[in-house]
Amino acid sequence: MIIFYQGDGTTTYIITVSALLPLYKRLGMNRLVLATTAMGVMNMTPWGGASAMAMASLGLESSELFIPMIPVMGFGLIWVLISAFMLGKMERKRLGVIELEPIKKSVAKQHEADLELAATAEAPDYRRPKLAWFNFTLTIVLMACLIIDFMSLAILFMIAFAIALLVNYPELKQ
Repeated sequence: MIIFYQGDGTTTYIITVSALLPLYKRLGMNRLVLATTAMGVMNMTPWGGASAMAMASLGLESSELFIPMIPVMGFGLIWVLISAFMLGKMERKRLGVIELEPIKKSVAKQHEADLELAATAEAPDYRRPKLAWFNFTLTIVLMACLIIDFMSLAILFMIAFAIALLVNYPELKQ
């Protein structure tokens, strides 16, 4: 739900699958469970593809389309959490509790292990943990401005993006 909040399904699948598929493989979990995401619910955000097309074709503003859908989205997200819990319980029943051992590095398996661990590699130069609260607050302010229809959707996103870049990466070299 958090990853898909930005409204782009392709990016969501790229992020979630690349991050979680190695773990699913290693645990022996059913990969179809990985495909069950909150995609349908989160696609109703005003900046999501389906909602953007609906607003454009109906000539509506984001607040006219999005605000009436908030309760429906809430129930949908609750159902996603319930179904994820149920699927998790079914996988736990099927697999039991699995203790993971460290990956043994041999010449033949080195490449496979590197590929599995590549999804969890971090780039510490780009992380901004001290700015997490600022970024969270900027996101909340942006969402509030979108809901109250303060300004055009595109302009609001450009302003928020520019502020985020200036604060998170103040030097052009970064």
